[in-house]
Amino acid sequence: GRTNVVYAQTGSNGNWQASYWDNVTLAGQPKVQRTEAAINHQWGAGSPAPGLISSERFSARWTGVLNLPAGRYRFTVTVDDGARLWVNGQLVIDQWTVQSRQVYHADVTVTGGATPVRLEYFENTGQAEIQLNWQALTRVAQGAWHAEYFNNPTLSGAPTLVRGESAIAFNWAGGSPAAGVIFPNTFSSDLASGIGML
Repeated sequence: GRTNVVYAQTGSNGNWQASYWDNVTLAGQPKVQRTEAAINHQWGAGSPAPGLISSERFSARWTGVLNLPAGRYRFTVTVDDGARLWVNGQLVIDQWTVQSRQVYHADVTVTGGATPVRLEYFENTGQAEIQLNWQALTRVAQGAWHAEYFNNPTLSGAPTLVRGESAIAFNWAGGSPAAGVIFPNTFSSDLASGIGML
């Protein structure tokens, strides 16, 4: 069979420790501290905590521990405005700048087990968004196909989804390989024999 290598956006036990500041530099004591199941926020012109945090010029930090099997992983941060991501204490994405919505990737090798992750964020003005996702790049079942799926028809940029497939025999019939991740009618795929790959 295949090894599905897509990981959900949840930290240890589904919990991230989230802290929010009413400034862009994470300065002083946070105004809000809470537990969140995922880092998947699209506040738009709104606030993460109305009445406590303004809708402009705020910052946040999430910390969690991921229980990951050993292997190589692609961490993806979608952000408007700035973000910094640490995995196992290493700064792997450093885009602490005012910018419109951007998507950044970092490929990281982990030794397995408890993997601490920290994400810091700031919103300047305008739209506010921050998302964190990760997926395994190397845990493909032996004898399987290594599949990469792209949310465009030209195999452009980084793949949106990477996983092992036991065979190339699909009929998505207007659907997609992964609902909510790959969009119907706009995707392409690249498959290579994974025999001998682990």
